Amino acid sequence: MKIQIIGASATGKTTLAQYIAEKHNIKWIDTDSYYWKSGTNETVKNTVEEKIALYKQDTENIDSYIVAGSTYSWYKEGFADVDLLVFLYLDEETRMQRLIEREIARYGKDALEIDENDNYTNEFIEWSRRYYTNLNPNEGGTYLAHTREMNNKKCQVLKLNSIRETKYKYKKIAKILQWSK
Repeated sequence: MKIQIIGASATGKTTLAQYIAEKHNIKWIDTDSYYWKSGTNETVKNTVEEKIALYKQDTENIDSYIVAGSTYSWYKEGFADVDLLVFLYLDEETRMQRLIEREIARYGKDALEIDENDNYTNEFIEWSRRYYTNLNPNEGGTYLAHTREMNNKKCQVLKLNSIRETKYKYKKIAKILQWSK
């Protein structure tokens, strides 16, 4: 069984993917790990060729996996054979609150700036704010890119509101895949 979970940053892709991976003892893949060179503290990006090599290393000769994220903007053939594509969405206020809290937990308040509305921010948070409005067809991690991916997949697409608890989302997925666990 191969499942892919996509959606904006801070919608719970990783949490859901890890939950399913642990419950079914299948490989968990995080596409964020393809973006940055290992050991660079997210300062040096991998080339597209390096990302594709990492993707192939993760997926070759594997019958089952759960993946959080997408390769669609830089490798459209990536994860083309999934059995189910799950799209997580969340209201913007909650999503941005989650994202800011995550960035503070990772880097500390001192690493973030304060914007004109007295909110914590950084380059990634500002990029994430443009999820629905970014219309660059070549940029990944946007609603446009995710919509194109959903429209082009040959598998079933399940859209879930991420405000619901992980077990609820899992049950929806399990029902489609006819899992008894």
